[in-house]
Amino acid sequence: MNIYEKLALARLEFKSKGIKQSGKNKFADFTYFELSDILPATTELELKFKFISVVNFEEDVAKLTIIDIEKPTDKIVFSSPMSTASLKGCHEVQNLGAVQTYIKRYLYQNAYEIVEHDAIDGSVGSDKKPPEAPKNELTGEDLLDIAMNTTVTMKSGEKVKLKDLAIDSLKVVSKMEDNPELADRAKRVLMSKLK
Repeated sequence: MNIYEKLALARLEFKSKGIKQSGKNKFADFTYFELSDILPATTELELKFKFISVVNFEEDVAKLTIIDIEKPTDKIVFSSPMSTASLKGCHEVQNLGAVQTYIKRYLYQNAYEIVEHDAIDGSVGSDKKPPEAPKNELTGEDLLDIAMNTTVTMKSGEKVKLKDLAIDSLKVVSKMEDNPELADRAKRVLMSKLK
């Protein structure tokens, strides 16, 4: 049996073990595999199928090399770029340890095709911004946007499209961008004409 067959059988058997995710991200509310979930099972499978996994960390890349014990020249290499961590209250060595732990876990997940919750897909749509609070100052762009979609009732009872009012307002506002006091006064005058 070659190294690829051995790894394929180990992957299949790993999946049949029903290993549960013990890691819990309380902030994003999902679970994940920790190395302590993965390593006991993979070590057992490596012994059974006669291969070993060796992890090496270099400056720019981390590698997990699977070596056939019966034929050590046969290898499969999985790699990942190195990264950094900046955990609160940790020393540089502790941050390095965090990086190595994470990357090692990801290398094993890649080698054994271990799948878990997809944090990216699971968070799609969660970044929607709440509606913005009303602005204190109206810019020419704000007035144009409002004018194109709004009809207002004047104090006289006349219904007017704001776009008709905005053309003159834009001329005024464009001349006072550097004068917030004047812009505020113009806004009050415009608002006083509305019901």
